[in-house]
Amino acid sequence: MVDSIGQGLWEIRSSLGERIARIFFIVHREEIILLHGIIKKGRSAPAHEIDLARKRQATYLKYYETRNKSQSPEKR
Repeated sequence: MVDSIGQGLWEIRSSLGERIARIFFIVHREEIILLHGIIKKGRSAPAHEIDLARKRQATYLKYYETRNKSQSPEKR
């Protein structure tokens, strides 16, 4: 199952018997960027795991923008 967490962050959930695997990701410029993954027994993802994925999202987007500003237009 795939659900939006909001602000461009998505989650894939897959049942592994009594546990659930969760992958947090974003879609950026037609690419899927995997940010964080966990396996747990509970139904909801802990807030600190979502916060970590959001921090990685911000870091990735900042890096991407910085990298593209430093490249010449023909290399983009």
